[in-house]
Amino acid sequence: MEEGLFTLAGVIIGSLLTFFLSRLVQREQWRRDNIKTETRELLVLFNALVPAYTGWVRTWHGKDARGPIVVEGTEVKRLLDTYTDRSVAFHSALRDRLFIYAQVRSSHLDKMWARAMTEFEESLDEQKLADTVGAINTTIVNIALK
Repeated sequence: MEEGLFTLAGVIIGSLLTFFLSRLVQREQWRRDNIKTETRELLVLFNALVPAYTGWVRTWHGKDARGPIVVEGTEVKRLLDTYTDRSVAFHSALRDRLFIYAQVRSSHLDKMWARAMTEFEESLDEQKLADTVGAINTTIVNIALK
């Protein structure tokens, strides 16, 4: 009789431990999946913003690395609208992602991008912009891997 009681207690305790441990593991996996999703969204939004931004700046300056460019009025509006839409989406994502908010804020992605824009607008140095874009992409990926 006593042996049966110990067996029953062992089964109950084992079941409870299994339940709580599996719940803990599932919650951690759920959190990691959300972090991965949010960083992927941020990466996609940022990489959609960059060509829209460079297209707009080249049009605004009327030149790029190859020389002068001429763009008609409707194309200028389309480029500006595309840049504006993508910029708003990226900056909204910087502020509204629940799982990566603290890491995004502490990594200063917004300041990195603002500095890159200022430097590009002054110099039109595409290599320097590409280097900064690469650094921002790496920072976003590192947030996902933490």
